[in-house]
Amino acid sequence: MRFDCGRAVALVILALVALTGCPVQRDYYFRYLHETDIAELIARTPPDYPDVRFAVGSDVHFYSRTLGTTGAAFDDYLAHDRKLLVESEEIAAEIFEEVGHSNLDFMLICGDLTKDGELLNHTLLARYLYDLEETGTEVYVVPGNHDQNNPDAFRYSMAGTSPVDTATPDDFRSIYHDFGFSQAIAADDDSLSYVVEPVPGLWLFCLDSTDSDHNFRDGY
Repeated sequence: MRFDCGRAVALVILALVALTGCPVQRDYYFRYLHETDIAELIARTPPDYPDVRFAVGSDVHFYSRTLGTTGAAFDDYLAHDRKLLVESEEIAAEIFEEVGHSNLDFMLICGDLTKDGELLNHTLLARYLYDLEETGTEVYVVPGNHDQNNPDAFRYSMAGTSPVDTATPDDFRSIYHDFGFSQAIAADDDSLSYVVEPVPGLWLFCLDSTDSDHNFRDGY
């Protein structure tokens, strides 16, 4: 797989913004790209660039069954949502195992790593990512709109729901410290956006387009 560096930068930015999806910030990035002379970028003579192999994933919505899989509230959630919560851990484990056997340079996960930002789910998912990196595949993550300060982080039982700890932006950065943040060659102080260079000559712009500061006030 060979990339034109100019096209790659523009396409990576577009892909990440589309996948992490906050409309206000997304409009800003698209306006920025529109005002930039994309034709001039594409027309530049691309540098010699080594082959690179990578995977892109999104919307893992990892959920531990220890948070409950019974009761009317859980059944209602499944009836109004497409997530395979009961099976999510097995699905994630199988995907990461396949990626680990695919001789890739890195994997990018573009947000919504957990069902609804449950701290437990983030912590458990990170263990799978550490196992994946043991195969030689680097992992980079960015948060999605489900992943932080989420008032829908619940434990389910026959009696109903009860709130559980949800990850803050600081929690997210700490839990996934080794999956992009510690390798960053540049980072934004006001968000979880950062830039990494997974292979020499390729810069990966990992854009955090979420805004979770007012989730509890606004009821998400």
